[in-house]
Amino acid sequence: MSRAPAGAVPGLVPRELPLVDREAELEVLTSAVTGLAAGRSAYVQVSGPPGVGRTALLRQAMAVAAGEDVRVLHAAGVPHAPGDPGAGNDVVGAFASGLPAGFGGGSPTSVAALCEDFVAAARQCPLMLVLDDAQWMDDRSWLWLRAMLRRLNWGPLLVVVAVNELGMPAESLAEFGAEATVHEAPRHVLRLGLLSTEGIRRLLALGQEHPADRDTAAEVRLVTRGVPSVVRAALHAGAPDLTTGAAEARGDWVGRVMRVLAPEPTALARTAAVCGDDFDWQLVCAVSGLPPAVAARAAGLLRRLGLADDGGPANPVRFTEPVVVERVLAGMPTEERAELFRRVLALGLRAGAEPAFLARVALSAPAGSAGVERLLYGEARRLHAQRAHEDAARLLERALREPSSEAAKARLMVELAGVESVTAPEASDRRLVRVLLGGSHVSPELRLRAADMLVSQGRPSVARRTLTAAARMKSLPEDERGMLAAMCRLAEETIPELDEYTFGTAPVPGEPPDTPASAGVAAWLLAVRGQDRDRALTLARTSLDVPRRSDHPVSPRLLACAVLMLGGAAEEAERSLDALVVEARRRGMRAAAVWAMLTRGSVALVRERWDEAAQYFDWMAQELPEPGWHPMVAGHARALTVTLHLQRGRPDEARRCVDEPLPPGVEHSMGGAQALFASGLVRLADGAPADALELFLESGRRMLARQWVNPVLLSWRVLAGIAQQACGRPEEAKRLVLEERSLAERWGEPGYVERVKGLGEIVLSPS
Repeated sequence: MSRAPAGAVPGLVPRELPLVDREAELEVLTSAVTGLAAGRSAYVQVSGPPGVGRTALLRQAMAVAAGEDVRVLHAAGVPHAPGDPGAGNDVVGAFASGLPAGFGGGSPTSVAALCEDFVAAARQCPLMLVLDDAQWMDDRSWLWLRAMLRRLNWGPLLVVVAVNELGMPAESLAEFGAEATVHEAPRHVLRLGLLSTEGIRRLLALGQEHPADRDTAAEVRLVTRGVPSVVRAALHAGAPDLTTGAAEARGDWVGRVMRVLAPEPTALARTAAVCGDDFDWQLVCAVSGLPPAVAARAAGLLRRLGLADDGGPANPVRFTEPVVVERVLAGMPTEERAELFRRVLALGLRAGAEPAFLARVALSAPAGSAGVERLLYGEARRLHAQRAHEDAARLLERALREPSSEAAKARLMVELAGVESVTAPEASDRRLVRVLLGGSHVSPELRLRAADMLVSQGRPSVARRTLTAAARMKSLPEDERGMLAAMCRLAEETIPELDEYTFGTAPVPGEPPDTPASAGVAAWLLAVRGQDRDRALTLARTSLDVPRRSDHPVSPRLLACAVLMLGGAAEEAERSLDALVVEARRRGMRAAAVWAMLTRGSVALVRERWDEAAQYFDWMAQELPEPGWHPMVAGHARALTVTLHLQRGRPDEARRCVDEPLPPGVEHSMGGAQALFASGLVRLADGAPADALELFLESGRRMLARQWVNPVLLSWRVLAGIAQQACGRPEEAKRLVLEERSLAERWGEPGYVERVKGLGEIVLSPS
């Protein structure tokens, strides 16, 4: 709301607000009171939905009577449990206790005798009987009131009855009020309506320097539905703006109405609140258990009360406000609420309702309905694909509560782990660990998929420990253990930090490599050590030569693609990486998809396609937040982004990038070494060779500690040589450059050999 002339300063709003839009009704009551003082009897019936201001109008009428020579007796019904036919209030007793001495003191037992006392008192002094919330009277009081209406012409009597339509519709009162007409006493029927926009505008202007604008008043009316008690509560709520205060007041009003609503409209309201627009009227009636005629009457009451809108014949009870739906369901006992959702779910499954709606219902329904697990699984996959990850995770967690086999639960846990890799990475790892170490109920394909996911995600130390244990499980077949050993070797190769207690604990994979996964790992080990380029490329191609949509793991193939890139087969790497991005997404392996995008962007960078590289780096963050990336990926991405900025002539962006802290766990990974190297590039470009040299040498020490000596991975030697040359140490510079050239020639990738020769000339031929 743009402007809130009232409510923005709550202290300026008077506590007692005047009645608005009630001038005609107040005139009728005033006329009846003055007529009573002149000896004329009358009956006034006031009705309307809850909160419409009946009680306030009665108070105004009694205030008028206080200035006349009449006696006023007041009584009010008190709400009781809805649907309890024996409950009610002794209103006639309350009236009788207010009679003057000498009337009603003998505890008469008959209604006729009670009426005689009231008539006698009226003959002594005109008598005004004001009855509020008459719908809560007991049966005896109803009989007495009917009898009094038949005696209105026996003495000066004014009977004012206010009825909340919550308990008795206005059409039911018409016959009741006819008692007064039959006996020739004036009868006035007042049905209070909702406040107009102009009436609300008058209330908003109270205590303010400037009048309220019409748009603000119209918005308040829309939120409050024009119910006077809700408007007044909003004005006194002290909320930051009127819209918020009005919504809160509307919710409180709905809660009060629901507490005293009869069982039939209550059942219908709760059913309609759950079903929304997804069930037609026949299904809503079936779930509520109400016959169509009863449901139609209940629907009419809900609309008159302002709780629901009319959505037409197909949906006569329609809730459009979230706060109303919330409060309609808030008061339900837990067991009743669960049973309602169970009925909606069961009927919706049989009727073929929308899966998205049924999945939302299933979240609140008890477990055990047939077909729910399949429903939740399918809807979760759809939401995950649409990046609604938290919603997808909730559905899969709910699916795990369904009674099913251990094998089915393991499958769901892997799916949930894929979703939680985005929303809760550590929880994702825990679920994958449970599946990997599970018993015979976990199929080999599922166990391998869990291993693949765990290896590609952000905590390789967890992957190594778990896969070490899994690969040594004697209950598993030998070929399955061999596959897990290869995955364990992959995890150990990419772990950020090794110490004397954990180094080399992975089971040794078969030699020669006998599976595509072990071939990919073996190709990577040859590449990082700069040995036998031809064999490394052959093994990489073997790793990638698997049928489409097969169960072979993705992570070893990612390493194989990197080997192709390092070995000079960039076009092959591009084609395989494009396919792996699609496959990783299909399997729900977003961390692996990010890894593939990084390598794909790296290929583009090597081939000097700057815009394409930048696009892939941007897509990585869209695919998965950085905390879910593998540490090697996170550090490498930082290094490549810095390199891209420098290549594009954007040193300021490069500096900002290197100044950002690395994510936890990245510093001691290969990615951390690459990030240090990139920082050295920035310092060298800034004319600080000594600082750059220190960064280049530290990145090299970390690479050598892992026995990753291939210079194609990181050209730290030749750049350190250039920095040494700039620092005045030509002999050390020459040594580093020649070492780099020797290792490059041993690896044998022609493009890189030529690049090293070109860079080396800066040191070897400084002139």
